[in-house]
Amino acid sequence: MLLDGRRLRGVESRVDELDARRVELALTEGRNRQIRRMCAARGLAVVTLHRIAIGPIALGAWPAGACRALTEQEIRALEASLGPRGRGSRAS
Repeated sequence: MLLDGRRLRGVESRVDELDARRVELALTEGRNRQIRRMCAARGLAVVTLHRIAIGPIALGAWPAGACRALTEQEIRALEASLGPRGRGSRAS
């Protein structure tokens, strides 16, 4: 994938057309305003964006700014999604 003329390594994306006015995009790694810039490069206008999940955690209908503690199951799912780096390591 190219963004601002640079190839993004390790970034995967998926686009599903839901209807004539809506698409669902899935990114494995997002950059600042990436979806807006990807759409603009294709001549598409972005009116609203709705994040539906962060990694394996579906967000549901939470109000803007709301927060809650993660469940043990969500913590395990996030740890599992880290892959071979495993628990407690940091990306460099």
